Amino acid sequence: MFFSWAQGFMSGVNAYSAVAMQTYKDLSARGVKEQEGFFLDYCKKHPRDRYMDAVAALQYTLPSKDAR
Repeated sequence: MFFSWAQGFMSGVNAYSAVAMQTYKDLSARGVKEQEGFFLDYCKKHPRDRYMDAVAALQYTLPSKDAR
């Protein structure tokens, strides 16, 4: 359930960024299993952080694309 929320949140951020900043993150640059692994690894290394912090960290690592 948390992973589904993360996917939806990142999609929403992308929709806003594509319009407001003419750029977005390539969510398909990492497969589902790799994204899940990123969250597991992040949470093990940062047990006191919020899940949202892991989502932001993942999105930051994804390549940007030009929305124009």
